[in-house]
Amino acid sequence: MSHPSAYSPGPGQLQLVVHAGPLAGKGFPITGDILSFGRGTENDIVLDDTQVSRNHARLLRQGDEIIIEDLGSTNGTLVNGKPVVGQQVLQPADIISIGSSVFGVKGFAAPTTIGITQISMDKRTYPPPVASPPPVPPRVSSPPSPRPISAPPAESSGFNMLVVGGIIALILVVVIIAGVTAYFLTQDRGSTVGGIPTVVITAPIANSQVQVNVPVTVQATASDPTGVKRMELWVSNIKTADAISPVEQGQATLTASFQWTPPAPGTYTLEVKAFNSEGQVSAPTTVTVNAGADNAGDETPTPTAPTETPTPTVPANPSLTTKTDLNVRSGPGIQYDLLGLLPAGVTVEIIGRDETRQWWQIRFSPAADGIGWVAADPAFSTTANADNVAVAQAPPTPTGTPTPTATVVPPTDTPTATALPPTPTPTDTPTPTPTGQPTFIDFNVSPTNIEGGDCVNVTWNTSGVREVYFEDQGVGGSANIRDCPKESKTYDFRVIRLDGSEYREEIRVEVNNPIFSAGSAELSDGDAIDVDDGGNDFRWDVDDDERYFRARNGAQLAPMRDLSDLRNLSKSECENASFGAYDFMDGSDDPADSGNRILEGGSICYRTNQGRLGKLWFPNGSDDDLDVEWVTWR
Repeated sequence: MSHPSAYSPGPGQLQLVVHAGPLAGKGFPITGDILSFGRGTENDIVLDDTQVSRNHARLLRQGDEIIIEDLGSTNGTLVNGKPVVGQQVLQPADIISIGSSVFGVKGFAAPTTIGITQISMDKRTYPPPVASPPPVPPRVSSPPSPRPISAPPAESSGFNMLVVGGIIALILVVVIIAGVTAYFLTQDRGSTVGGIPTVVITAPIANSQVQVNVPVTVQATASDPTGVKRMELWVSNIKTADAISPVEQGQATLTASFQWTPPAPGTYTLEVKAFNSEGQVSAPTTVTVNAGADNAGDETPTPTAPTETPTPTVPANPSLTTKTDLNVRSGPGIQYDLLGLLPAGVTVEIIGRDETRQWWQIRFSPAADGIGWVAADPAFSTTANADNVAVAQAPPTPTGTPTPTATVVPPTDTPTATALPPTPTPTDTPTPTPTGQPTFIDFNVSPTNIEGGDCVNVTWNTSGVREVYFEDQGVGGSANIRDCPKESKTYDFRVIRLDGSEYREEIRVEVNNPIFSAGSAELSDGDAIDVDDGGNDFRWDVDDDERYFRARNGAQLAPMRDLSDLRNLSKSECENASFGAYDFMDGSDDPADSGNRILEGGSICYRTNQGRLGKLWFPNGSDDDLDVEWVTWR
C-alpha cells in the first residue's frame, strides 16, 4: 500500500506526517475521529518497535481540536519532549514522539488562544530514561541424539566410515547453528540494534528567503532508541550552535531551537547533526536558504558592505525580543492559523503593525511568504525603534471575511473617545475586549475527594482570552485531562484576558490513603517490575505453556477476588489478606493449583520488602505478554 508524501498534503486535508521512525516520510490522511497507534495489528498506525505497546496511544478529533491521548503505554507518549498525561490538545507546530517514531499533524487550525504548549529548551524538563529489562539467559535446546547406525558390511567399511563421519559432522554444524540462532532469538526483546540518530528539520523551509542581519530560527527534532545526547547546528560546514540533553544518558527524542543570523547575502546550507549515547552521528540532514540584502543594504553586494553596514543598520530596523515562548500567526488575531513558535530570547525584525497596535508583523522564515504576526503586549516582548512602524494590510481571515481591525480607528472617533469616561457605564462593563470577542472561562476538577490510586477529571473551556496556563504551563483553550494524584493536591488554573487582566482559580483535591506509587506495564518473558523503588518485586517468566508471575526479593502476595477495575479493591481488604501461601501466580494453560491461577480480571494484594502494602490487577488474564496495573500505598 502506498502512502502520500508527508510533505505534500492536499489543500485543507488533515494528515498525520511521519518525520522519523519505521514509517519515516509517509503521510496518513485522517478521515475519521480516532486514529490509533500501537504494535498490535488492530491499530490504524502499526509500529514495529519494541518500545511501543500493543495499544499505545490515539489521536482524537473533537470539533476543531486535535487531541493526543496516551493509553497507559509502558514507555509513554511525548509532545515536544514532555510526557502526555491523559489527553492533551495539540498545536499545529507540536512534535509527537512514540518510541523511535516522530510525528506531526498538518491541516488544522490552532486552538483559540495565544497560549502555547511548547516550552523553551531552558525551561523544559525531561522524564528519566526508561531502563531496559534485564536480559533473559539464552535457552539452548539440547542437541538431538543421533540415531544408532547399524554395523556396515565388512566389504565396504572404508567407504561407509567416510559417509558416517560426514553425517556426524553435518549434524554437529546444524546443532551449532541452531544454538547460536536460539541464543539471539531469545535475547531480551527490549534491546535495540545499534544505529544512527534520525534528524528532522522543521524550520526553516528549504529554499526559503531570509534577510541579512535578521535572526533565523532553526528548529529540529532528533530521535534514537538509545538516547540522543547532543545536537549541533552547522552552517556552510562551520559549527555555530549546539544543544545538550539535560539527561546524562540522552533521551529518545530531543527537540532544539537554534538561532543563526546571516552575515551577508548569499546561499547557505544549514545542517543539524545529532549524536546518540553510543557516539554515533546522524546522516547528513540539511536545508538551503537564500539570504537577501537587508532593507538598508545595497542591491549590489561589495566585500566591505557586510562589515560597514551592521552598526548603523541593526539598530535602525524595528525589532522585538521575546520574553517568553510566543505563538506566530498568519494574521493579527487569534482567529488566524498558527504558523509556529518564537522561543524566549529570540530577536526578530518588525516590518509592520495592525491599526490597533495590538499585533506586530514580523519576518518569520518558516512561513510560506516569510511573514508572521505576534501579539504586541509588552508582557511578551520588548521592542526597539518601533515607534514609527507603518500599518500593514492584514490578510483575509481563514473564513474569507476581512479582519475587523482593518477598519477601526477612523480620525473622527478620537473626540468621542474622550467624551465617554465621565459616564458611569464604561466602568461597569470591563468585559469588552479590543477584538470584540466575549470572554468565557470555565474550570472544573471532579471529584474533589478520592481514595489513593483513584483519578480525577480536570476540564477547562475558554474563549476570548489571550493565554491559558495550567500548573504554570501554557496550554490550549480547552482540555479534558484525567489525573491520578498520589496525595492531596491543589490544581492551579490561570488565564490572561485580552485586556491584560488575570483570572486565577485553585481547586483542592483531598486524597484518602495516599499512595507511594502507581503504574501499569505490559510484561514480556523475563520482564520485572518494581512497585516501591526498593528493587524488583515481581517477574514474569514464560517457558512454552508454563507462565509464572513470581514474587522476588522478599515480596509477598495474596490472591484476591476478580475485579472489573483495580479501584474496587480497598486498602482494608489488603490489610486483612493472608500472605505467604503462594510465592507466584500461575498463568499456565494447565495450572497445578487453581487457587493461585491468573484469570482475566484477577487481582492480588502484596507486601514489599520495605513493608509497603499494595494491590495489583491482571486486566487480560494469562498470555505470553501480561498486562498488569498496580497501586502501592504509603
